[in-house]
Amino acid sequence: MSNPLITPMRQKAVTCLDSLGKKLAGYGFSCQVVVPRGTPVFGCVVNSAAGELHDDISCFSEEEDGELWFWWSWGERIAPATEIFDVVTKILYVLAPSGV
Repeated sequence: MSNPLITPMRQKAVTCLDSLGKKLAGYGFSCQVVVPRGTPVFGCVVNSAAGELHDDISCFSEEEDGELWFWWSWGERIAPATEIFDVVTKILYVLAPSGV
């Protein structure tokens, strides 16, 4: 029996978020992937050194068969899911304590 929450596109987004989490873990961040019903898959990204610095990073395409993008919780695109280095760099910049 297949899981109706996990379409092929959503599974791809989960895989991208898992990959993002592995990259961020090397910088002291955690990423818990969440697969909610009816909304995009997202990762709850937390700076482990400063727990108040966190964001829910979504991964989805605006078109059914389009390119996956990572998105900030406020609806702004971060970068295409294929550009993982750019995504990690931007997350590290935004979720780092001031003055670092």
